[in-house]
Amino acid sequence: MHHPLIEQKELRKMPDDKVQEEISELRKKRTMVIRTNNSPEVLMQIENLLGVYQLELAERSAIRIAKEKEKGTDHDDLINVE
Repeated sequence: MHHPLIEQKELRKMPDDKVQEEISELRKKRTMVIRTNNSPEVLMQIENLLGVYQLELAERSAIRIAKEKEKGTDHDDLINVE
C-alpha cells in the first residue's frame, strides 16, 4: 500500500518502536475525528495512513518469523504429539 504523505524509504528505515508510536498517534487522531464528527474524508485519510503503518509492521514481523524458521529456531519439533 502506498500513501503520498509517507516516503516509503523513510518508513523502511524507521525502527519498530517509532512505527508503533506513529500507529498509536494515528489511533488517537482517528478517535478524535470520530468523536468530533469531522469530515469523513479526514477519517479516511487517517485510516489509510494507519493501514500503511500497520502493513509495514506486519511485513516486518513476517520477515522476522521467516528468518527464524530458516535458522531452525522454531519450536515445532519440541513437542511430540502422538
